[in-house]
Amino acid sequence: MRPGESWPGVRAVSGWLSPDRKVSPVDDPWKLLVEESARWGLALDPGTIERMKRFAERLLEANATHNLTRITDPRDLVIKHLLDSLSVCQALSDREQAGSRFIDLGSGPGFPCIPLAIALKGLSGVSLEATGKKVAF
Repeated sequence: MRPGESWPGVRAVSGWLSPDRKVSPVDDPWKLLVEESARWGLALDPGTIERMKRFAERLLEANATHNLTRITDPRDLVIKHLLDSLSVCQALSDREQAGSRFIDLGSGPGFPCIPLAIALKGLSGVSLEATGKKVAF
């Protein structure tokens, strides 16, 4: 493939933050997650956000003893892991979001598989990871 080309049948996507979006250190990362996901056509209800928060809290707790990710700041986790995981939604049609299956190879502590499973109830995924401590998490 040459630069600028995309695979047949795959829609090209832009960066995952809107181009005019400036992320301030005081921005609420959960609000940013909701707003950017909405821009991709993904509406996150309060229950979904609560499940994402629980996943993030558990990951940070486990990370303190198991070194699952180098990202340890809760705000950075939302932006660099959760938002990044959901960015794939901008390349999926509504039909694909509702009934597709995927495999996440080398998912580490669950990215993007777990955030996608939380946000897209009709999407079915398999997470494949070789590192035992990440699988145990």
